[in-house]
Amino acid sequence: MPSRRRAGAGAEQRADVEHVLDEDAVAQLEALYASLPSLTCKGLCAHSCSRHVDASTIERARIAAAGVDLDAPTTDGACPALSRALVTTGVCTVHPVRPMVCRLWGTAASMPCPHGCTPDGGVLDDASATDLLAASLEAGGHRDAGVRELLTACMTDPEAAALMAARLRGDRTVEPALAQRLRHLRR
Repeated sequence: MPSRRRAGAGAEQRADVEHVLDEDAVAQLEALYASLPSLTCKGLCAHSCSRHVDASTIERARIAAAGVDLDAPTTDGACPALSRALVTTGVCTVHPVRPMVCRLWGTAASMPCPHGCTPDGGVLDDASATDLLAASLEAGGHRDAGVRELLTACMTDPEAAALMAARLRGDRTVEPALAQRLRHLRR
């Protein structure tokens, strides 16, 4: 039986993020993170945190334990983990426990760094990045049990793959078409 530890969520955080973390699943996530190419970051990418992100259940619990609710509304629509304090504006407050989707920024073909940061060993192709994202959601659990199958279907469907790549590059105008295509793929 896997060993477990309790997330240290504070009283102000929602009860549904307070749950038991499976240390084996955390180790699987850490191994996935370690498999990513290393990237020397210039720290100029806070603009890429302009919206809320999705994460696995365990990633959400780790972030909640660091004091951030990923579902919390923000006045600017940006990620709740992004610091808005005057001295540290634009700094990720949960960087050590950030989810896979954030770790893929700058390392995946569809999420290139606009400031010239490139990963050692080259950029991951979108299929590899999607596999890593799906594996992290599977290892950490996800509220949508079919998310891995949906991501896989998305990468094998040329229309959905193009829409997903555009969205990952920051094009919000494709969201309605992407949502419609994903609904079609779920059938």
